[in-house]
Amino acid sequence: MATGQGAVTTTPLQLARMIGGIASGGVFMQPHMLKDAPNVKEERFPISEHTIEEITDAMYGVVNEPHGTGGQLKLTGIEFSGKSGTAQVIGYDTRARVGKQKKFEDNAWFVGYAPRRNPEIVVSVLVQESGKHGGEAAGPVVRDVIKAYYDKKNKKTQGQYTAETKPPAPQTKPISAKVTVPRAALKPEYPDSAATTRPVAEREH
Repeated sequence: MATGQGAVTTTPLQLARMIGGIASGGVFMQPHMLKDAPNVKEERFPISEHTIEEITDAMYGVVNEPHGTGGQLKLTGIEFSGKSGTAQVIGYDTRARVGKQKKFEDNAWFVGYAPRRNPEIVVSVLVQESGKHGGEAAGPVVRDVIKAYYDKKNKKTQGQYTAETKPPAPQTKPISAKVTVPRAALKPEYPDSAATTRPVAEREH
């Protein structure tokens, strides 16, 4: 997300807010967790229109122009823009001392948004120690999230249903079946059936 070498620390949320604010003409929204949060605070920073156009055109080109680092992420009909980044975890001198290890592979970054100006959605993804550049490892994740957002917005679920778009289950008549259960043979309570069936007068003698 920066040009050149040096120690830069940032979070995905900070990068999403920064790029979203630039694409919104210098309006930086306060991050919040509620979808419809009322009275969201905003911070306005003066940025010239020329600067905004230069930056947003460049980020649009990352995805939509030949040889862009996110050229494979293009979405038809969506002004998907973004910026890729590949960040070293350790410096070259330290890597030379400890040797090449998986845990010290580069981090992959990608921050994408749409549309090109005044974005509706901004997504920031960090893939730690992937060993790949941002457009390759993190970019597809951002693309899929933004595509899902527009698919849901436009009701294009491509055979996949959400709670809002799932069709009602077809009504079917209940199946009734008559089942005949044979009655069990009645067994006498006592084994001496003759004693239980003799007349009372005969048993008294």
